Amino acid sequence: MPSVLDLSGLRVITEASDRIFTHIEQLIRQYGADRVKEHLPNTYNYLERSTSVSPIALADYLNPREDILNLFANSLGMTLLGEILGREVVCNLTKSRVTKQYAPVNYHALHLPNQWHQDGALGVSFPTSDSLTSAPYISAAMTAMVICWIPLVDCFGDRPSLEFIKQPCDRLLHYDYLNDRKLENLFAPKDFWVPELKQGDMLIFLNGTLHRTYVTEAMKSDRTSIELRFMPSQQIPPWMQSDRFAQIPPQTPHIH
Repeated sequence: MPSVLDLSGLRVITEASDRIFTHIEQLIRQYGADRVKEHLPNTYNYLERSTSVSPIALADYLNPREDILNLFANSLGMTLLGEILGREVVCNLTKSRVTKQYAPVNYHALHLPNQWHQDGALGVSFPTSDSLTSAPYISAAMTAMVICWIPLVDCFGDRPSLEFIKQPCDRLLHYDYLNDRKLENLFAPKDFWVPELKQGDMLIFLNGTLHRTYVTEAMKSDRTSIELRFMPSQQIPPWMQSDRFAQIPPQTPHIH
């Protein structure tokens, strides 16, 4: 969805995101990449490999305060989300991400770009390869959610983006098939797509959509982005009950 977010508000969010990662990079230099989590609040849910935090962290760095969920709720994305999930929708703030994807020359010691995956695999137990009976798919149901991905900078050319497989997928692929060689056997070259995105754009995709970070060795510039994970309020799985959720449209965040 091109140019659907208010740019003035999004720039405030972008500046706060930059301050978060400046702080994280200071902690990496001071303590090492494996010690950063010890020096951040637990609510940030910092992940070393993806260099990402929960959007909960933004509130500590925003001046003036702005809310990414308010920006989303006042965009066409909110209309589309309602059409997909209905009226009773929440955002899982714990599982949503504010991410810095580095150009390869800037990786810290633990950073790894996200490989091929489906967000609907969150919380799903996969059978071992030996017990797989319906290859390449598994029978387990996907976790219900819709994903909104928001670039905080222009993402094309010299900056990492996302790569998608455009074919709809309503089942989970076994992890043994989530590699270039096997996916290229399952899907045609025309099914692989790297969108060119600008600040103010957003991508909304389903839980079965196959995607990964798109980054090449030639890239020299870093990318920041926000990934919001939305789900029907009546379909929160038991293993997610301790996560923090916000109602959409935004109201006071609450804990399930």
